[in-house]
Amino acid sequence: MNPVASKPRTSPVHSRGDRLTVILAIATGAALFMAMASALRPPPHVHRIDISNPHEWNVEVGLTRPIRNGALPIGRVERNRTESFWEVLDQGDTWSFQFTYGGVDGGRLLVSRSDLQRSRWKITVADEFAQRMRTAGQPPSG
Repeated sequence: MNPVASKPRTSPVHSRGDRLTVILAIATGAALFMAMASALRPPPHVHRIDISNPHEWNVEVGLTRPIRNGALPIGRVERNRTESFWEVLDQGDTWSFQFTYGGVDGGRLLVSRSDLQRSRWKITVADEFAQRMRTAGQPPSG
């Protein structure tokens, strides 16, 4: 029988630099995770907005920031009706509602967030919309 010689086990030697490297790697990973989680979070929304259209024309409603062209369409409000729109993308401190019908620009309505909150998130399509439709010769919606 051959006796097997074994060396006593010794604990691995870790230098301070090794520990610092591990700590920095963990901290960097945690920071990256937090940044990714923040970036993947859905943007804020407003639960509900009611839009009243007291005019003779249907209106397509869009939202945009005051300094931007183009709009995010949120929906249509039939003539002489009020519609509710759910989970609308939050536009921040100033909301710009854009109105169109039949390809005709019906104007914009700028409303502050505080005014929207005071009105319980309800707006009315401005009279300017009807004036623009008349000027453009748009017949009322049927």
